Amino acid sequence: MNENSNKTYVIFGIQSELFALSTEMVSEVIEINNITPVPNTPPHILGVTNFRGNILPVISSKIKFGFTDVESENIAFVVLVLELEIEKRKAKIGLVVDDVSDVFKISTSEINNVPASDSKFNPEYLEGAFKRKDKYVYILNAQKVFAVRDLQLMV
Repeated sequence: MNENSNKTYVIFGIQSELFALSTEMVSEVIEINNITPVPNTPPHILGVTNFRGNILPVISSKIKFGFTDVESENIAFVVLVLELEIEKRKAKIGLVVDDVSDVFKISTSEINNVPASDSKFNPEYLEGAFKRKDKYVYILNAQKVFAVRDLQLMV
């Protein structure tokens, strides 16, 4: 990584953990009330919702990342709308998170690698981590987290 560059991330919470995605991937943060289930999809795909007249696949971050307590009493969901490239096509997906806490700029020199043995999460999903307010923030690689095989049915 270029030691002199800065990157900007959206920081969000899933249970007690903090994660970040590049602002280049997150087009917006929305709240939705209605998710329509889609039969025969993987468990982490909650369904779809209407997003400005288009179908938006909605994914549970808790199920995708293996959290055990995935029950939700929410009637409204906080969703990060992500723009990804799937098989050379642009696609939008929604990622349900517990909260969005900040948009934060950090020097790439402050981003550390996450050794596979130190991570509670699939190391393939992580680009790195940084410390913020005495807590680690894990940077996600959205293209790897949301694999083509998981989303082909949805786009």
